[in-house]
Amino acid sequence: IAVDARLKAATILLRLGEVEEAYTRIAVVLTEQPQNADALILRGKVAVVQQNLEGAIEDFRTVLQQRPASLEVLGMLVRAYVAGGQADLAEQGLRSAIKLAPSHMPLRLELVQLFGVRGQFEAALIEVGEMLKIVPDDPDALGRKVDLHIARSEWAKAEIDAKRLRDRHPDRAVGYLQLGNIYFLQSLYDRAADAFKVALDRFRLDH
Repeated sequence: IAVDARLKAATILLRLGEVEEAYTRIAVVLTEQPQNADALILRGKVAVVQQNLEGAIEDFRTVLQQRPASLEVLGMLVRAYVAGGQADLAEQGLRSAIKLAPSHMPLRLELVQLFGVRGQFEAALIEVGEMLKIVPDDPDALGRKVDLHIARSEWAKAEIDAKRLRDRHPDRAVGYLQLGNIYFLQSLYDRAADAFKVALDRFRLDH
């Protein structure tokens, strides 16, 4: 009971930004139970806040030895890798997570984002294609696909997918906003203004 109480207190303190006090509670638990997974997770979170990414990675990897199917811990490990500039390890972690949960779209989006940051646009487009096989016309996947085409100055392809996004999700602002961006970047200002106006109207309706 004392362990659970300390960990709950540490969680609350961490959320409140009381990092040092949270760490003190966690350290007491780990002194008594060095392999306590929940305590290691919390210590890893503290390490991330303190920019001690090596420490965070070590803690998250230790927990994964106990909980190899934990998507939560895999996600934290991947983000620590990304923050530490270890993109290859981040990709490996994401692929491992996706194997565990092939239909988990946020994980796939993280992998697409990682590819995009690395300039691997073709790999990102392939992954988006896999997402759209799982959930056809998924707005996040379509939006990311448009972004990737824009990054490659593939205006015709970008417009096709932006119109698909608009047509499949007509009540949402995102498709019109994407079209506005495409037209604006090509100096088609009148068409961009029309698209942005509709996007603003949809945004107001959403909120």
